[in-house]
Amino acid sequence: MQSDGAVIQAGDKKFIIPNPGDISGLKAGEACVLTLRPESADICADDNEQGILGRVLRVTYFGAKAEYEVKTDLAAITVEVFNPRRKAGFAEGSRVKVVIDLDSARILKKDSSLPN
Repeated sequence: MQSDGAVIQAGDKKFIIPNPGDISGLKAGEACVLTLRPESADICADDNEQGILGRVLRVTYFGAKAEYEVKTDLAAITVEVFNPRRKAGFAEGSRVKVVIDLDSARILKKDSSLPN
């Protein structure tokens, strides 16, 4: 952890979380959970340099938004895209990258009763 945020490692990815929330009870090296709201992530083509590689498991359209469930090596991530007609759509099975707005991500202490 750093005074100007927190650094977490997930697989081979390292994330710097500028505003991690209250992490006062969390010790360096202790397991934690990175949380984000679905609108705090974006989805893009898999040739983008940044992002977490994954595959679209499900896409649901709700008029003004599309909701994608993307399976990555780290976790399944839900991404909400507002006004999806302004963006390229991705079909189920498409390889994509998920880009996380790290300013909006928060860190929680991992509850030992939760599965990995």
